[in-house]
Amino acid sequence: MKVIQKSELIKYQGGRALRFELTLCERGADRFVVNYRQGLLDGSTYDGSLTLRPLPRHEAERAFQRAIEKQQREGYQIHSGPPAPPPAPRPGQPPAPAAAPARQGTAPSPPRALTREEKKARSHERARKRILAHLRYQLPHFWETPDKPTLGRLFQAAARLRLQEAEPLLLACIRTLNAPRARVATAVWALGRCGTHASISTLGALVADKKTPEPIHRAAVEVLLALSDDASRGSLRASLREALPEALRAFPPDGDAEAFQLALSEHLASGSDEAHAVIDRLYQISDPVSRPALLVY
Repeated sequence: MKVIQKSELIKYQGGRALRFELTLCERGADRFVVNYRQGLLDGSTYDGSLTLRPLPRHEAERAFQRAIEKQQREGYQIHSGPPAPPPAPRPGQPPAPAAAPARQGTAPSPPRALTREEKKARSHERARKRILAHLRYQLPHFWETPDKPTLGRLFQAAARLRLQEAEPLLLACIRTLNAPRARVATAVWALGRCGTHASISTLGALVADKKTPEPIHRAAVEVLLALSDDASRGSLRASLREALPEALRAFPPDGDAEAFQLALSEHLASGSDEAHAVIDRLYQISDPVSRPALLVY
C-alpha cells in the first residue's frame, strides 16, 4: 500500500504519553483506506482500520480529518517533532524563570499495572465504541450491498456485548421497508439481548402483521416473551393459543395432558410441514397441558 498522508497525535495522561497515529493509504485506483495505531508512546500499541472497505479519495480524506478532530476533542495534540524552544522575551520583559532541576537519585515511579478486571473493562469499551461506529456507518448504506454479511455480523457482535446503545439502530433496520429478511431476523434476535421496553411496540407490530415471514415472526415472539412483563406475556401466549388448530385450541391451559398428547399425535399424522409448524407455537406457549406432549415429541 502507498502511504498518502500520515498524522501522529500525542496526549499526556496520568504520567504517560499516549499516541494515536493515522495513515491514509492507497489500495488501488481511487480506492483508499484509513488505518490507525494507538497505545503508549514507548510501549505496546494496537492497530486497526477506520474504514471497513476502500473508499474514494474524497471520502477517505473526510474520514481521516474527522478522526483527527475527534482525537483533538479528547485531548490529543498533533505531534510535529521535538518541542519548540520558548519564545524570546520582549524588550524590557524579564526572562522566564528556569525550570527547577530534577532531584538526583530519584526516578519516576513506573505506571501501575492494570488489573485483570480493568483490562477487561477497557477491552469491552474499545469493542463497544468500534461496533457502534461501524453500525452508524453501515446502516444508512445497507441496501446498497444486500448480499454482504457485514451488518449481520455487527448485529451479532452487539448482541454478544449486550449493547443497549445499539437498540435504536436495530429498530431502524427493522422498520426499513424492503429490508433483507435475513438482516431483519438477525436484528430482531439481537434485540433479545440489547432491547428494552422501547422495542415492544415495534416487535408487537411484527407479530400482529400477517405478512411477517415465519422466521421473523418466530424471533419476534421469542424476544417479546423475554422483554414483556408477566401480564403482557400471558396475553401474548393467549393470542398464540387462539392461532392453534381447533382440535388443540379446545384444551384449556391446565387441561388433560394425556388427551392433548393424543390430539397432537392425530394432528401430526399427516406429516406435512404445515402440521408440524404447530410445534413452534407450542414451545412458545409452554403451558402445563402442552409441555408433556412436547417432551414426548
